[in-house]
Amino acid sequence: MVIIALAPKASFPSQLRQAIAALAYLLAQGTKASNIVLVGDSAGGNLILQLVSHILHPMAGLPPPPILSKPLAAIVLVSPWTSYSDDYRSFKHQQTSGNK
Repeated sequence: MVIIALAPKASFPSQLRQAIAALAYLLAQGTKASNIVLVGDSAGGNLILQLVSHILHPMAGLPPPPILSKPLAAIVLVSPWTSYSDDYRSFKHQQTSGNK
């Protein structure tokens, strides 16, 4: 289990940096990606989504995501803290570009 720094003591992207480091540590210790299950509750669920998003689409200004030789065993999101709004610029762009 990884204890992530909470707001207001730490702000974004501190928590994501910690999650990247934790996953990189597990892999460096020889743990196979196929044996890793990422679990997050509430804001932790959002953090797991951020980590997976960073693995798939690396974000500038953050440490590079670990290279996975195989997929993770699973991700489990328990009541993730997310937005269900479709009023974001990226949603509108996808709708107008035909990527529905």
